Amino acid sequence: MKFECCICNEYHEKGIVLMHKFICRSCELSIVDTPQDQLKYEIYKKKIKEIVTNII
Repeated sequence: MKFECCICNEYHEKGIVLMHKFICRSCELSIVDTPQDQLKYEIYKKKIKEIVTNII
């Protein structure tokens, strides 16, 4: 079964679920490997914050 990733909006089979939202394995690895000084890090941080604040 494929799920839509809340980061890249693509459908994947493997990944993690964070606060009832699916994050594909590719995005998960990219989040972990992205240095804090890159713009991509800020984008990931914003998306994860949206996940957490929408649940609370």
